[in-house]
Parts: sequence; structure tokens; C-alpha cells
Amino acid sequence: MAASDSSDRGSGGDLLSQARFIWGPGGVGKSHVAIREVFRQTASQRLLLTLDPSRRLFHLLEKEPGSQLQNCELGSQHFDLKATDAIELFEKLNEKAPASESVQSFFQQLVRGLQRFQDYLCLIELAEEIQASHYPMVTIDTPPFSEAVGIHHAMLNLSEFFKKSIVQISKRDGLMSVAVKKLLDVARIFAGKKVISQSLEFIDWLSLHLDRFQTAADQLENIVTRKESSHLFVLTPESSFRVLESALDFFQKTSKPEFLINKSAKDLDLKSAPEALHREFSLKQKREADLVAHIRKLYPSSPIQRLPVQVMGQDSKEELLQFCQLQTTD
Repeated sequence: MAASDSSDRGSGGDLLSQARFIWGPGGVGKSHVAIREVFRQTASQRLLLTLDPSRRLFHLLEKEPGSQLQNCELGSQHFDLKATDAIELFEKLNEKAPASESVQSFFQQLVRGLQRFQDYLCLIELAEEIQASHYPMVTIDTPPFSEAVGIHHAMLNLSEFFKKSIVQISKRDGLMSVAVKKLLDVARIFAGKKVISQSLEFIDWLSLHLDRFQTAADQLENIVTRKESSHLFVLTPESSFRVLESALDFFQKTSKPEFLINKSAKDLDLKSAPEALHREFSLKQKREADLVAHIRKLYPSSPIQRLPVQVMGQDSKEELLQFCQLQTTD
């Protein structure tokens, strides 16, 4: 990364943190892997940011869920944990330009009613967190992949959203026909006599922050697509091939992804296993081989690592530490 490249600089003039995104469908141990990634990093200061609304990381690390920065200890390792929060972003915006009660009410409706709007707000906060970060490495835990497909779209289209969104209606010169159509679309989502006037008031307030949103959107696209950022895709032998295909367009715009197969059965010795287990794990090994072949077909130059299957049931710190210390195989 060239030191003279101003696009890779934070607001304080320092080079941006390295960003590592952890992707994966639900149930593959993605949160465990995200913690393992941070645990094994060598930087003295590390931040684990989560976009996952389930806040699974907090449970595993025995922390109270919340948006405040928390220091975590696992074995001899220390790192910081934080969650993005659309409500917290609103409060930050509100400090710069206070919103009326009507605007605050409408914002709450939007966050509850439109997942994409909440995604956009969390991504704005994510971009600002990374841009202002003093951490040399930031690891981002993403939502389960069915939701992350929408995040993929949002990450690469956030800037376009704010160029063409309803926020632009606040610049009403000659755009009232567009404004009416947009507002009617919003009105169809929410019931109530005041929705139109609330919409206009909310749009006017939101437009006060448009430059900030646009800057964050441009920064995020740079962070996601620059070659210094890395993307780890977590799977298990049972994962559907469809998730690989769904991610293809996104990863064509980023650095090549790495793959990690968790709960791998490849190296299991089944010679002395009972017949039922032998059959079950033989099928798992066959499924895993097919999955690897499909990865290599779609992503021929991407590295594939495996973590052996491990008995875990208590979600204890001891089990988590053992998982973080597991060695990968090719």
C-alpha cells in the first residue's frame, strides 16, 4: 500500500486499518472463526467489529451485548469488541443536528420496518469506525450469508443509494413529481395520517447529513474492494453450493476470497469407527470433497484451509480457547 495514496488515509492522516471480513452461512461456526482470526493475529491492538444482529460474539466471549467498546481476554490474548448499531448512529447525528420528536419517531419506524435502511446505517457506522480506527487490524463479523447477500449489494451500492435516494428529494427544485412518487412508496409501508408530513420532515433532517453519508459510502467501497482488505468465507461439509454461487459477483469486485471449511472430516481415521459412524462420516467426507471441487471450479486461485471437526457443546471459554488453538490443514 503506497504511503502517498491519500485515498487510503484516515481523517487523521494515518494509513487505514487492514480490514478482514468474515463471511459464511448460518450454523457454520462463523462467530467462532471470527474470534479465532482475532486471537491469532499478531498486532498489539485488535478490534473485532460485528454487523451480526444476533450478537453471538458477545455470548461466546461472556460479554453483555451492547454497542460500547469492550475489552476481551481469551487465554493470553486481549482484543476489543464492538457492535455496529443504527440507533447509536442516529444519536451521533442528532448531536450535530437535533431531530424533532416527529423525526425521531419516523426513524424508529424505518429501522424496524426496513432491513435495508438499517443495513445502510450500520454500514455507514462501519465505514466511519474503520476510517477513524487506530487499530492496525480490524476484523468484521458479518451476518449469516442469507442476510449478507443484501449486505454485499449495500456495500457496493451505498454511494449510489445516497446519490439517488429519497434524501435527494429535499433538493426540491423541479423534482416534486419524483418526490410525490417516492413519498407514496414510503406511505404504502407505514399506516397513519401523519406519514407524508413525517416523511418530508425526516428527509429534510436526513439531508443535513448527506455529505457525511456520501463520504462514508465512498470510504466503505474503497475499504471493501482495495487489495489490502481480505475476505474469509467459512463453510462446513454440509454447506449448500448455492452460497458459493451467490457470492460470485461480489468477490469478482474484491480481492480473491479465502475459504475455510470448519468441522472438516477429511483426515478422520474411520478404520476402527463403529459401522453407523463410519457410514455417517464417509458421507461427510464425500460431501466435503464435492464442496472443495465446487470451490475450485468457481474460485480456482483461492486458497482453501480446513479445521478438523471438534466436539463442542458447552460454548465455554475453555472450548473456545481450544478452537482458537486448532491448526488448519490444506
